[in-house]
Order: sequence, then structure tokens, then C-alpha cells
Amino acid sequence: MTNILAVDIGYSSTKIAYGARGTPANEFSTLIFPSIAAPTTRVAQSIGARENSADDIKIWYEGTEYSACIRPEYTRSVRAVHEDYYLEDTYQVLYRAALHLTGEDEISCVVTGLPVTQAQDTRRVNRLRDLMMGEIQTTKGRVVKVNDVKVVPQPVGAYLEMITEWDGSREILHGNIIVIDPGYFSVDWLAIKNARVQWDASGTSLAAVSKVLKDASDLLTQSTGGWVDPETIESALRDGEERILSMGQPQPFKQPLLEASKFHAKEAVRSVRTALREQRAEPGIIVMAGGGAKIYRQSVEESFPDWRIWTGRYPAVSNVRGFWLLQNGNN
Repeated sequence: MTNILAVDIGYSSTKIAYGARGTPANEFSTLIFPSIAAPTTRVAQSIGARENSADDIKIWYEGTEYSACIRPEYTRSVRAVHEDYYLEDTYQVLYRAALHLTGEDEISCVVTGLPVTQAQDTRRVNRLRDLMMGEIQTTKGRVVKVNDVKVVPQPVGAYLEMITEWDGSREILHGNIIVIDPGYFSVDWLAIKNARVQWDASGTSLAAVSKVLKDASDLLTQSTGGWVDPETIESALRDGEERILSMGQPQPFKQPLLEASKFHAKEAVRSVRTALREQRAEPGIIVMAGGGAKIYRQSVEESFPDWRIWTGRYPAVSNVRGFWLLQNGNN
């Protein structure tokens, strides 16, 4: 049996899609977890338990036990938010957690992504493949063998999900398609025409969700009089909550979040429009993906009024679903 693991290790969330080759496009498993990992000794313990919660995913990495995919408030370890994230212990632990969750001892192919500008760096791509391939220790007594690794530009995943689920005219899929993926660290976009990437019109902006969360936390702190950190808003968004606690009271946060997003979303969309200027692209389809899709959508609609906007049912996992579909051959 050929097992495929798609993994999207973001700065905020880790997404995985797993299944055997040939599994129908609507039946493979998809999971999402916080991208937080720390040595178990530095993670808050459950009340009434001698050890940390049994629900934590325990991973063994370079002689140390880590708790992976935990909520940000369970540890105060400093988060890595830089372009060499894939070299960090956190990234490697989260990757091992993804392998562990498959329950398999051997994976035929792992598919993952990098931001658009990084995915064009052959040295970086090869380094990541080397780190992810081979015999990978996941727990103290377990090793998972990975036979092959494919690294693609992050937004390719959302593009593949869109063309798989598109229920309109197929002719329009040969025109201009722009995938915009607002993530925690960066906003990536990929320009595609006739199923070919237009690299000159694709790129990355750092006007990303992390900056929106910081500004939203400042607005809420000012309005409530109590400290609201960005991680609290981030967790509430991931959990689909409508309010957060501040000064002992539930507080709605969606409006401050939208207010905070205006500047950064416009800055990111301005970068997209600038990159497309020389292409003189005829209006087509814009695919919105990633955890920040809803936050950035209004600015995209205002800047591209003649384009059709498409968003998957769960945009946060659009890329990882597409990674899996790429290797499964469902396109």
C-alpha cells in the first residue's frame, strides 16, 4: 500500500492530510494543530496529574522528550518566526508528530510547501528534503521510514484543491488564476495561467497575520483596560470562538481584528497588484486560502472587483489538501 502524507507546518498551525494512494478526494483524513512544541519539562502540567496531559503528543528529538501540537498558553518557549523556520527544533518536532499520527512505519511520499520566494531557492528546497527523508525517529522506541519528499510553493496546494472542487465552467480554469495565501509569517501569492506558474508575477509579502494579531491585541488592550496578548486571539480564531476573556469578562474580538487587518491587508494586496502590473492580466479567479483568508478577503475584493473569488470550505487546510491531491493524482 502506498501511503501519502501531506504536511503544512506553518508558524501558527500544523496541518496534515493522510491516506493511501487512490483514496477518494473527499475521504482522506485532515487534522490541524497549534504549531507549538517544547521540551516536556517546560510545559504546564495538568492539575491532579503527576505528568503532563496524556493528550499531549510526546516526541523524542535529539535525546529530549518534547510535547508537540500544544496550545500556546501551555508553555512560554520563544516562538521562531523567521525565514529559516524549517531548521528550528520546533519545526522538526512538529514534522515528527505528523509522522507519528499516521500510525505507519513507512511513508511512500511526504509532500510539503515553502513560501513562494523560498520555494525557488534550490539549496533551501534540497536542504529541507534531506531533513525530512530517510529513517526518522518519532518516539523513543519508534522510527518511521520516509521514501520520498516533494517540496512545492505553498499556494500550489490551494490551487489544486480549487480545480478539483470547481463546479463551474472548466474553460475559465485555463485563464488567469491568482492564489493568495495570508499566513502567520507571510502572505504568499501565486499567479497561474494555463496551469503554468507565472514566477515574475508571484511573490511573498511580510504584511502577514502575525502583524494583524499584534495590532488587534493593542486595540483590545486599550478598549478593555486589561492585557490581551496576540496568542489569545490566535487560539480563539483557531478554535472558532467568538469572544475572549479580558479583565474577567468575555469580549468580542472580531471587529478589532478587522480594524487591525485593514492596513496590513491593503499593504499585502498592493504588493500583489504591483507584481501583476506588467502582466496586464485579464480578470479570472482569485483563490483565497490560509488561516487569514477571511481577514484579508475584503481588501482583495475591493482591489480586484472584476475577479471571481473562490474559497474552500476550510481555507486553513486548503494547501495541505491540495498537497495530498497532487501526489494522489486526483487532478
